[in-house]
Amino acid sequence: MKASFAIAVKNIGREIDKNDLSYLADTGEILSHGVTHTNLVKLLRCGHTDLVYSELMDSKIFLEKLLDTNVEGFVYPYGAYGGLLKRLVKRAGYRYARTIDLPSIAPIIRDKYAISVTMVDYKPTTLQILRSLTKLHFELSNILLDYSIMKLLVGLFSKYMYLHDHASILRLMLVFLKRLGEYVKCYNRTFIISLVFHGNRFSEDSFKIFRTILNYIK
Repeated sequence: MKASFAIAVKNIGREIDKNDLSYLADTGEILSHGVTHTNLVKLLRCGHTDLVYSELMDSKIFLEKLLDTNVEGFVYPYGAYGGLLKRLVKRAGYRYARTIDLPSIAPIIRDKYAISVTMVDYKPTTLQILRSLTKLHFELSNILLDYSIMKLLVGLFSKYMYLHDHASILRLMLVFLKRLGEYVKCYNRTFIISLVFHGNRFSEDSFKIFRTILNYIK
């Protein structure tokens, strides 16, 4: 299990301090989430290319100086990205970037500047679902996933779209992991799971479920 932490620079000193960041860097990987958590695609549409590039570069430089480590990954604010933004992310020196495109359980990384994830801890928008469906790659070792896994994913998303509160979504994540775990044991298969959590969404109930998810993964 590997954790990565997407940090928006504006939150340093408010929601998180240097000691917190150092602890996270020791237990996982720090990724940039921009300076102000602004929708960079909207800025590009308004012609603010220099401002977007500053968001990418300034956040990277700030985090690297603060932590004395390389920051190689970027997470798109609001999951918004496009061809020009991907090129700017690469030019700024990032080696890869993560989206919130769904769902992926065995990511074939054809585009390392548009990496998909398995689930996020909020109800995805219709637009996000539609965009995700156009780029799904249910493939493992160049073999299409079988009917059982396809059925599991379809069942997951049929429930996912009707959930609203954070704790219920985390419960669904846990159910999904357990069912996939049973499949792995039965058929001796390997999958890569990427779950996305937002710290500001946690309640006492959802944190308890989150701890159960971590214990199950371990």
